[in-house]
Amino acid sequence: MELKQLNMECIRKAIQAEGSCTKASLSRLTGLSLATCNNFLNEMQESGELVIEQIESQGGRPACQYVYNKDYRHVLCVYLKVVDDVRNVVYAIANATGEIIEQDILHPDWIDFPYLLQFLRETMERDPLIDVIGISVPGNVYQGVIERCDISSLLGINMQADVTEALGVKVIVENDMNFVAYGYYCENNQINHSLVAIDFPLSDPVGAGIVIGGKIYNGYSRFAGELSYALAESGVDRAQQPASLLEKSVFLNLVAKSILMVTCVLNPNCIVLTCECIAEQDLKEVLTYCEQFVGPYHIPNVVLRHDFYQLCINGIARATLNSVQYQFQLNV
Repeated sequence: MELKQLNMECIRKAIQAEGSCTKASLSRLTGLSLATCNNFLNEMQESGELVIEQIESQGGRPACQYVYNKDYRHVLCVYLKVVDDVRNVVYAIANATGEIIEQDILHPDWIDFPYLLQFLRETMERDPLIDVIGISVPGNVYQGVIERCDISSLLGINMQADVTEALGVKVIVENDMNFVAYGYYCENNQINHSLVAIDFPLSDPVGAGIVIGGKIYNGYSRFAGELSYALAESGVDRAQQPASLLEKSVFLNLVAKSILMVTCVLNPNCIVLTCECIAEQDLKEVLTYCEQFVGPYHIPNVVLRHDFYQLCINGIARATLNSVQYQFQLNV
């Protein structure tokens, strides 16, 4: 993040944590000068992100208390997925702090662009505070266009531009694994750390999402994270990768290869494995095996998470909010 973004986030988090702050207390909490705090507070007040309350003081003019308005905007988060021919539309509404205030899952008979647009429009009519939308898809997205996707009816659609034109709001569209990685990144707030999230789905090849320096990393042709192709070259065919989950030794070998590949190429601070088929004891065996090849000092912190959907939804919420709060580019 740039210095202005870091200072803004510092002020935002301080006010959210305290509930309300004066300029003086905010300066003490953040270490920023009164003049710097004043500039950011004015900007946030004008946007509606903050409201002012007058508090009594010991003589003189009443002091201004700045209160965070968590409902100054809402974000609509949507995750699309098909598993075993069951169509899933996981959605959530988050407030301006990223807190999820509504969440549900729908199982429509069919998912295509007209269905999605109708769903988005109806949800926005129900909650007029929604002014930005984040959409996650299981596939490749380039400049808002869905190039490869498990949901064939969405292929070739410029989801970002078409939804923006139809509904008049800003829209972020991204691969699901990138949102999962971003969700974990925001949850742990390690600003300078790099991390890779790897998923081992029951019905699809292995996939990964990458966050470096607080931004999603896609690579120059947006192919970064397509780990299944490298695994196929090492002898695990893409079509056979889901089937490997059925045989424990084969599956753990696949996990080990994935960790080694990511460690040797990116050497991240953390690897997040999102798969319900891995137990803690299994992971210990896998890491011991990996250490035989690269040594114990190069293996990153490896974390098991069994809440893929929630990480994805949280990642959508935070990434989408950040894109409008900081006006920053989500991807590198």
